[in-house]
Amino acid sequence: MVTGIALNWPMTRIGAPGQSLLDPGPTTIAVPWLFVAVGVLGLPLVAAVVAGSFTRTRLVVARRLV
Repeated sequence: MVTGIALNWPMTRIGAPGQSLLDPGPTTIAVPWLFVAVGVLGLPLVAAVVAGSFTRTRLVVARRLV
């Protein structure tokens, strides 16, 4: 997030005369909530489906030697 703000700072700077580099004015920060939700909810769901498709549904019963 710090990197995003640092990269966004010069792009949103208003080039008004007399404005210093350390005080660029208001900075717009937009959080991509859909992308975050897909990463947090969708990725574990896809991992569960892939893991479930490669696992056995029944255990093989081993013979007992008595």
